[in-house]
Amino acid sequence: MEEAVVYQKGTDPGWHFYHRPLGLMLIIAYRAIWGFIELCAGIAIIFSKKIIARELLEDPEGLVTSWLVTRVHLDARALMELGAIIATIGIIELILAAGLWYRSYAIRNASMVFFSILGIYALYHVLHRFTPLRLIALLVDILTLYYLWKVLPKHFKHGEIV
Repeated sequence: MEEAVVYQKGTDPGWHFYHRPLGLMLIIAYRAIWGFIELCAGIAIIFSKKIIARELLEDPEGLVTSWLVTRVHLDARALMELGAIIATIGIIELILAAGLWYRSYAIRNASMVFFSILGIYALYHVLHRFTPLRLIALLVDILTLYYLWKVLPKHFKHGEIV
């Protein structure tokens, strides 16, 4: 792994990894990890009906499967739609993380739009069904937007990001 470098005075200040600012690296890592998790979750949801049916055939008295069947009332089409939406969001996040890694200014702008939409959605959920985890997710979205809007353009001006 490449060692962190602090640039000399007169160049781009701050910690850099792989010639990218630390804040950008954290955003890329966070979004790539969540994108991968969302993609896997979406695929799992798409195939969940088949998995539950198979589990019921193997063990009709299974506690988890019985609980799922009595509590979850989604038809196959709704599960397919939900899984497709979550998987699509995961793919978008992976594309945005890759675009930020390759230093695309257009992807930076697309990321700001996408994360703004996610932030508005998160704000709605924080206001209507508050949990500390939702508040943390909202704060991360706000900090991401702030970094992309105010901090990252300074690195573009220094020629750091082409």
